[in-house]
Amino acid sequence: MAGADPFSIALLSITAATTVAGVQQQRRATAESRSARRAQQRQASLQNARQRAEAIAAERRQRAAVIAQTEAAGASGSSSAVGAIGSLRSNLAGNLSFANQIEQLENQKQAHLNAAGAAQSRAATFGALAQLPGQMGFDPGALMRQAFSQPQAQAGMGMYSGMMNSFA
Repeated sequence: MAGADPFSIALLSITAATTVAGVQQQRRATAESRSARRAQQRQASLQNARQRAEAIAAERRQRAAVIAQTEAAGASGSSSAVGAIGSLRSNLAGNLSFANQIEQLENQKQAHLNAAGAAQSRAATFGALAQLPGQMGFDPGALMRQAFSQPQAQAGMGMYSGMMNSFA
């Protein structure tokens, strides 16, 4: 940057600083988003645990009611009483299994959301870094056009054009 005026140097410095600040803010936003998803996952787990406890309590109440009814009828050891209690336990097991599957799916969803957030953060970082040369006054597109408009580059590409025809 020999011979650059102070205004240009200051402008380039500000551009670089704002790019770095933008990348840092994107990382901070990603971390906050990840933290919010973890809190949401803990909330879903607590709700799931409460639902399991409520299902267990409901099964116990129903089982106690069946036992009380069969004892009042004098059929406490009957096959119908045993079958009713077995049915209650089977329903409870099915409900608990469903709750566990829902929790596992919620955990998988959160893992995918975390991975997506991390990928978005990396993409934003690379996007900001890709814009940095342009912000610093360089034109990468012009450099590429210049590199590929050179006679040597065109001559080098010519040897490959004949190869395409030989495979056809």
